[in-house]
Amino acid sequence: MVRIRPFVRLQRRLRDLLPKGLYWRTLLIFVLPITVMQIAVLFVFFDTHWERTGERMTDSAAGTVALVVAVSERDPAAFNGSGPDGAMSAEAVEAATGFNVALRPGAVLSPVAPPRLREPIDQLFVDALRARLGERPFAFDARAPQNLVRLQIPVRDGVLDITVDRWRTVPTRGYQFLILVVAATALLTTVSIVFIRNQIRPIERLSKALEAFGRGREMPAFKPRGALEVRAAANAVLDMRDRITRHIEQRTVLLAGVSHDLRTPLTRLRLQLALMPSSADVDAMRGDLDDMEHTLDEYLTFARGDGTDEPERTDLSELVTQVVAAAARTRDPPAAIHTVIAPGVTGMVRAPAVRRAVANIVENALTHARHIVVSLTEAEGDVVLQVDDDGPGIAETDREEAFKPFSRLETGRNRNRKGVGLGLAIARDVMRAHGGDITLGVSPAGGLRAELRLPA
Repeated sequence: MVRIRPFVRLQRRLRDLLPKGLYWRTLLIFVLPITVMQIAVLFVFFDTHWERTGERMTDSAAGTVALVVAVSERDPAAFNGSGPDGAMSAEAVEAATGFNVALRPGAVLSPVAPPRLREPIDQLFVDALRARLGERPFAFDARAPQNLVRLQIPVRDGVLDITVDRWRTVPTRGYQFLILVVAATALLTTVSIVFIRNQIRPIERLSKALEAFGRGREMPAFKPRGALEVRAAANAVLDMRDRITRHIEQRTVLLAGVSHDLRTPLTRLRLQLALMPSSADVDAMRGDLDDMEHTLDEYLTFARGDGTDEPERTDLSELVTQVVAAAARTRDPPAAIHTVIAPGVTGMVRAPAVRRAVANIVENALTHARHIVVSLTEAEGDVVLQVDDDGPGIAETDREEAFKPFSRLETGRNRNRKGVGLGLAIARDVMRAHGGDITLGVSPAGGLRAELRLPA
């Protein structure tokens, strides 16, 4: 088990370093093999071809230089033209070797300076000359104009000047191959980027459409595009959207009929009670009718939802301020609610639904506490609304239960005589319909903290 841990750590490290997006991961799948292959090809080429070819070329040139030096040592007249066939011999050597050779009789080689190299590969020529000439000193200059390499080698009767074209010592085709490989890699990478981008774009559009639909917004001019699998997923999403929309419309129509059917007899009962003489029983029945209407209103509000409203850019700071002021006025005497509301906080929301959700939370706090603090801020791209109170709070084990429809806790937050257990359920339903959520926690004042989050 201990041996596996380093591998697991390495795997986690690589997972953290790798890109998270589908586009960059797909691009990495395309580009990484091409890059590795090109690097391997270049390594093999420069190791087995370019350098070895350079070694052979420099060894051949160094051998020719050693031959010229040996001829000069044996017959100096071949290069200074002093003999009867001296000029012809010099021309013959130059034609045979391709080197420009000249002897400076009586000259002495100055103290040998370090070889002047133009490129690292020139060191191969220097090493080959040292191997061929042994202990004989020589001056080496690879920075001569006109792309020449100049040598000065002391011989018996003077100094031998040899000029060599660089193409005799350096494989010039290597740079052309390198440029070709780099250009091919850049071309293939560009083609890969364009191809991958065209394949990923339909997936990004599908993701944005799903995000908009999940937040209850209209899907922006979305049409299935891309590969067959992406088109199939997009068509499935559109079918799902149509089914959900039809379900919401059918439910709305059904609830409208239920509301009409229930309110009609309730209205008749209220009229009959109004015509009856006032008594304790009549007053009790009127109270029961009020409770029934309130229960019916809360149930219809929860079941109907707010899927038909169009989200709009709304000033949430102003909305929360109005809700808090309206909730405070419902208390006699008016309740004192401390507010910490950042100005200018906005969001794409359905204002009536969010207003109802915030009102439910604030009224719930007013029912069970004496001191309330409402704060509104914007953090990490979300709008955060916190309602803190000093009431009895809700136990951690009961917090999820409090969000269930018709759930009325017997402990902690006592029953509200008018409530039917739909306030928190409606608030969470509204928040999630906007792509946000609501959570319950412990308030700094010791009571309950309700935190509402919405996308900014």
